[in-house]
Amino acid sequence: MTPMSTETPLITRTPIISLFRRVIEMMSAEDYLMLMPCAQQGHYRFCDALFMLGEHQRAVMANERAQELCYKDADGVRDLLQQNIRFKMEMEPSRGRM
Repeated sequence: MTPMSTETPLITRTPIISLFRRVIEMMSAEDYLMLMPCAQQGHYRFCDALFMLGEHQRAVMANERAQELCYKDADGVRDLLQQNIRFKMEMEPSRGRM
């Protein structure tokens, strides 16, 4: 007899691994932002990680705060604005779809 495998199938592990990656990404971005509070890319990644973890309102609020902090970086603010629009569109319930 062969012993039963205790390894979780890849299909079941994938969402868990993805979740852990998002948490690590969020933590890394948060640490980075403590060192450089107006770093647009850190804010962008932090907001994205929050959104992917289901913290939609918190992600939008963090994004809007990032726009205030990074106002001197025009390209960065543009990216944050686009992210904010994407968040709000994804949060909207589908209209007219069944």
